[in-house]
Amino acid sequence: MGVSPEDPSSRQHTAPRRVRWWRSSGVRLTLACLGILLAFATALAVNSTRLIQAALDRDLRQQTAQMSRLINLTIAPYAGEGRLDLLQDYLRELLAEGDEGAGLTYLVVLGPSGDRIIGAGNTPPGALPEASGDVRRAVKLGILHVRQPLLLPANEIGTLQYGLSLGGFRRLVNGLLHDGALILAISFLLASVFFWLTGFRLSRRLGSLVRAAQGIADGHFERRVGVRGHDEYAELAAAFNTMATAVGDRITALEASQREVRELNETLEQRVERRTQELAERNSLLQETVETLNHTRQRLIRTEKLAGLGKVVVGVAHELNTPIGNATVIASALEDRTVRLRSGLEHGIKRSQLAEYLDTAAQSARQLVGNLERAANLVVRFRDTAADRQQAERRSFDAEDLLRDVAVLARIRAERNDVHTEVRAAGPIIVDSYPALWEKMLLHCLANCYQHAFAQDRPGTIQINADADALRLTIQIRDDGVGISEENLERVFDPFFTTALGQGGSGLGLHAVYNIVTGALGGDIALASDPGKGTCITIELPRVTPE
Repeated sequence: MGVSPEDPSSRQHTAPRRVRWWRSSGVRLTLACLGILLAFATALAVNSTRLIQAALDRDLRQQTAQMSRLINLTIAPYAGEGRLDLLQDYLRELLAEGDEGAGLTYLVVLGPSGDRIIGAGNTPPGALPEASGDVRRAVKLGILHVRQPLLLPANEIGTLQYGLSLGGFRRLVNGLLHDGALILAISFLLASVFFWLTGFRLSRRLGSLVRAAQGIADGHFERRVGVRGHDEYAELAAAFNTMATAVGDRITALEASQREVRELNETLEQRVERRTQELAERNSLLQETVETLNHTRQRLIRTEKLAGLGKVVVGVAHELNTPIGNATVIASALEDRTVRLRSGLEHGIKRSQLAEYLDTAAQSARQLVGNLERAANLVVRFRDTAADRQQAERRSFDAEDLLRDVAVLARIRAERNDVHTEVRAAGPIIVDSYPALWEKMLLHCLANCYQHAFAQDRPGTIQINADADALRLTIQIRDDGVGISEENLERVFDPFFTTALGQGGSGLGLHAVYNIVTGALGGDIALASDPGKGTCITIELPRVTPE
């Protein structure tokens, strides 16, 4: 019935593909370093070549300028005096003494019209080449052609052109470039070996980590990695070993939990059946308890109803007993006087006796009417406590206007101008309810204030505050009268409870208010009092009275 969780040691792990050597991190690191080194070497070679060419250009220009001045100073006396034959011999000897492949290779003196006057050395056949403007090209060709003006006989200006061999410079540049290339090649080779060894060592150490991780994935939780050195790899290896230890501990705890789960699953059905039986027994016992409680509650309700009804009957009998008893006594006395008067008529009566009888009958009749009206008023008040809304009209009305009207009506009925009544409401408050029941409820509350809070013509103030939200309305009727004692506070809503017995109090006013608020209008009522400082009645009603 139970399902055992998956055992981590039984999982099938897919072995990772072996990394190709050209994809290893060591090879990639080596290639990246070699690429950076090659770029640096290339930049160094280009910069070195540029510096060599710049130095060669500067040196050649300086040597050319010095040689041009020297040649001009040497041949100028001969050319100026017109001894061109001697100049021809001198130049041949001068060029013959030079080293082959170095120094001057040819020298030519041109006349003002450009024709050759004197020539010595390996003079180029045909037209003379132009003067060399690009030193790099001259070095590549091995000869630098130089042309400058020369003073001839009769102050004529000719041209001197000679060729300067650059073979030595070219060999020097090639030697420098060859040595630089050799140094760079050796450096590149050594760097390649160094980076390859470093990458190989890194790949081997990372490979040991990968193999250890794969071993742990295969369930060999005892696998560890050797920690050597103090570099980042050593920290990584130490962290890996710590993780492997934690994973092993967790797996051990998980395996122990799995064994417990398997043992629990094996006995799960038995425990479920036993628990189900226990729950069924408890449910049966609970059901019996609920039934017993329901019967007890119904008996208590019936008992409370009977007790309340008996209390009401006793109260009604007590209240009606006085006026009805008085009426009975008066009627009996009047009946006796009538019998005596009737017997006196047979023998004759005096006029004074008849007048006395009529006065007594009129007085008795007034007393009878008074006592019967008192009994009738008690019956009406008792009927009002039922809060029957079937005979009341339901409509929408403004609660603020009703409060102000009832406050004026209650003050007129009480004939108490020494008590000031204030009504405070937050604007119009529209409610859907029974205005007759509202009026009766408020009149009873205010009448209670006038009769009890301000007894014996004591002046004071009654504040009626109304506040409402979207759903409910709160009315507070607060006075600064004598207040209610603590022992009477819990009995104020009981029927026929009054502290003004014999003073016109019936004890049904607040009881009627309680029945109207909690019954017909579906609200709540609470009363708080501080003896000697006043009383506050708080009534909470829905703005729409429930059906």
